[in-house]
Amino acid sequence: MASGRPQFSLGGFPIRVRPGFAVFVAMILLVYRGPRGVWLAIALTLLTVAHELGHAFAARRCGAEAQIALDFVAGYTSFTPTRPLGNRERALIAVAGPVAEIVPGLVVLATLGANPLSYESVRLSPIREAFWWAGPVLGLANLVPVIPLDGGAVLAAGLDEAAPGRGRDLALWFSVALTVGLSIVAVTVPSAQPLLLFAAFLLTFQVIQFVGDRRRARRPHRATHLVVRAMLDEGRPIDAAREAARRFEVLRDPELAVLVARGAVRAGEPQTALAWLQAAGHAAEDPAEVLADLDLEPDFAELRDSPAGQRLRAALRGY
Repeated sequence: MASGRPQFSLGGFPIRVRPGFAVFVAMILLVYRGPRGVWLAIALTLLTVAHELGHAFAARRCGAEAQIALDFVAGYTSFTPTRPLGNRERALIAVAGPVAEIVPGLVVLATLGANPLSYESVRLSPIREAFWWAGPVLGLANLVPVIPLDGGAVLAAGLDEAAPGRGRDLALWFSVALTVGLSIVAVTVPSAQPLLLFAAFLLTFQVIQFVGDRRRARRPHRATHLVVRAMLDEGRPIDAAREAARRFEVLRDPELAVLVARGAVRAGEPQTALAWLQAAGHAAEDPAEVLADLDLEPDFAELRDSPAGQRLRAALRGY
């Protein structure tokens, strides 16, 4: 998220409108002149906000704090979990966005008497066509199971359920393979050529993700660790836990989950700390490292002597 104050809030969620979103709307008005462009800009703005609010409300329901940004081409919802999120919860948060985009789009089309299954019906007026593209079409497209779409996040959560700790990597490899296949089809089949730009966008993002993941895998996340530890040293355990939890959702670094647990213990939340230690063991390549933290870290002295702590120790040895 960009620094600075949110420009407004909706539903209790801070929202920032970045310059890229204004550029995007201006491009739509320039490319699609007249009523068609105006209605498309309105529909995309309203349903993009609805989409991001869907993510935000689902994140809140799962115990996370969310904030929204609108940028070029898309919106983004970032969230900070207050407890470890399960794969089903991550999938729910991902699906909630497209659903919150599709349903209002269908309601508008029904109000206007349009049949969303018939393009001949929706193209009869600019407002019908705008809400058709911005609602059900883009919403369903976002559910395609490739990264960076919401469907890719659902795929990653499902794969992580089957192969703990590897879901995102497997989903990224699958996404690259599927997008390359789509690009080949778009190049070789004349009727599919309009998909080439979409495939190029997806592939570019996937390559950036892949390179970034490889770089993060090669170097420890020391800067984030130092910031969180400084917060703990300054007597700000809640801030430290929130920052580590937010970064853990992105980096899946077990050491960050351990730092969340330390902040939770100092804030008087031992059950929350145990949950985050369990999440650290789930994310770690070698859970023995998390077990060592539980056994040696002074913050966890009371945890390891408790019945729940003993059960966690046994679980970490069994991973």
